[in-house]
Amino acid sequence: MKFKRKPPYLVGLIGSSIQASLSPAMHEGEGERHGLLYMYRLLDLDVLGVDVQALPRLLDAAQLTGFSGLNITHPCKQAVIPLLDELSADAAAIGAEHP
Repeated sequence: MKFKRKPPYLVGLIGSSIQASLSPAMHEGEGERHGLLYMYRLLDLDVLGVDVQALPRLLDAAQLTGFSGLNITHPCKQAVIPLLDELSADAAAIGAEHP
């Protein structure tokens, strides 16, 4: 009998000064509890030596390298909005309240 292996997930966080983030351990641990190979990577603008202007290139690179998804934090939260494929009505309403 052959067992089908679940596909790995490559996900990450884009932001500045995120090296102390607990997200990788939390996400990878939760993935493991569900039997998933869940790899969570930090894309820290400071470590990469870039600023928020590099966000479009980072998103393109993440897509090309097979990332399944990304979390976005400071200082990229507002800058990512025009780069999204779609935005829910709830998210658009929040963005309108906090430009």
